[in-house]
Amino acid sequence: MNRTARQDYSAYEDEELMRLYQNGFNDAFRELVIRYQSSLFLRMNAFTRNREDSEDLVQDSFLCVARFKHSYSPTYKFSNWLFTIGSNQLISRYRKGRHMLMTSHITEPEDIEILQDNRLHNKNLTTSLRIAIARLPGCYATLLTMRIIEERSYQEIHVDTGLPVGTIKSRIKRGRERLRVMLRPHLER
Repeated sequence: MNRTARQDYSAYEDEELMRLYQNGFNDAFRELVIRYQSSLFLRMNAFTRNREDSEDLVQDSFLCVARFKHSYSPTYKFSNWLFTIGSNQLISRYRKGRHMLMTSHITEPEDIEILQDNRLHNKNLTTSLRIAIARLPGCYATLLTMRIIEERSYQEIHVDTGLPVGTIKSRIKRGRERLRVMLRPHLER
């Protein structure tokens, strides 16, 4: 296969495209960008509610894929790896002080009792919730974002992360406990 000739990669699986990219076929990477830039943007924008910040996060995420391409293992779904990188970029950007306005409202997710408190249903507290989630360790932040912000089922999270459902539930429970402690000052007002 000629590395410089354009080839149609649309029929390839994501993991095969990454293997090709790891071996110098840059058009395989272009195909991955085409496949995932919109869905990654939507995921970032659901959190930031800012087009420019979301576009920057998508670009930074794909730059990380390029930079760390050799650390990817095809035993994991490419989409899970990419979305984990995206979540880490979001958390990292927040922690570095490049605060992004997070203003979308969360309305009573069924799985987290503390969020059912009506005192959380205003813009400031919703922003505090997002900030608190972003400050959690990555393993909790990613899962809580998927469960609370994106309102995904445990099964959907399992499919995207490859983690056993029991592990997901356990980490979400521990993350909720940390979240309650962090949000307690907002609830006591």
